[in-house]
Amino acid sequence: MGFFLYLMKKYNLSYFLFLVFFQTFAQSISGLVVNEKGIPISNALVYFDGTTFGTTTDEQGKFTIEYENYIDPTLVASFPGCETVYKSDFFEGIKIKLWPAKANKFKETKIKPFDRNTALKVFKNQFLGTTDSAKKCVILNEESIKFAYDNKNYVLYAFSNERLKIQNNHLGYEIDFELLEFYALFNAKTSRQDALNRAHFSGTSFFKEIVNPEINFLRNRDFSFFGSRKHFFRNMVEKRWGVNDFVLLDSNFRVNPDDIFDINKGDEIFEVELIEHVKQGRGANLTTSFYKSFNLIYNDKRQSTIVLRTKKFEIDRFGNHSKSEYIELSGEVNKNLFANYLPLNFVVEY
Repeated sequence: MGFFLYLMKKYNLSYFLFLVFFQTFAQSISGLVVNEKGIPISNALVYFDGTTFGTTTDEQGKFTIEYENYIDPTLVASFPGCETVYKSDFFEGIKIKLWPAKANKFKETKIKPFDRNTALKVFKNQFLGTTDSAKKCVILNEESIKFAYDNKNYVLYAFSNERLKIQNNHLGYEIDFELLEFYALFNAKTSRQDALNRAHFSGTSFFKEIVNPEINFLRNRDFSFFGSRKHFFRNMVEKRWGVNDFVLLDSNFRVNPDDIFDINKGDEIFEVELIEHVKQGRGANLTTSFYKSFNLIYNDKRQSTIVLRTKKFEIDRFGNHSKSEYIELSGEVNKNLFANYLPLNFVVEY
């Protein structure tokens, strides 16, 4: 609330209107975590994936999480030695059963032409990135990361039987990360960076804020947010367009977004419908589908592209969107890797 009062005093803003636009609906969910025999598990980690909403179970295996609604929330329950459980159909009083973990499908192998240090460098570069934030990220248990190499297809795999403990000393987060998949595909049997074709990673994450009054984490987080995909979609629903924000281009001609997107605000979620005439074509993983592509320019210089393969989608107040499999973003707006990721519930007040 202090930030709102500061803005009111400095800019004489209408607090009432500002609050109505960003009205939030805090919720809570309580439940129980047990093992395969029904015995309560204490100190199990329960969280909403990609957010700061989470906690650990008490001695009776019980938990309560305060959270705000966002697009497509997934409740995750995890405990060492157990299979992680993911729930998109969670409800008050939910009982989550954790079963013993299965053996990892990967086994550590010889990774020539890599050595461990080289493989670890590839992993960090393609997972954390190479930004200032990446340089200040520390994987506290990096010894748990194992590698396997496919000599036939030139693919380097990374996996871990432990959750990765990541300390981001630039954005101010301690992150508990479950690595589900990582691979780096090369064009030849070499570890040279110029032979890297593409890399991919996936996982679930729980963020906890680091408190350090000597570092301006908020400034660093804002810098990471501005120009990102979250920023773009939040600007879309707030109708913030212009050379200092985002400019929308169709075939290199600037267009009025109000002629392209019909946006309706619900209680917590914005509904967006593409009203521009769409073209017929072929989409990824689709036989025939309509699509529409636009170019984006942020801050009069950073260029990106968005391809929409859906007429309708939703955006929450944090800038997260639904139907991600039908919305493709490339270019500057989508360059950040994990070291620059912000929690899904992160919001810039501007």
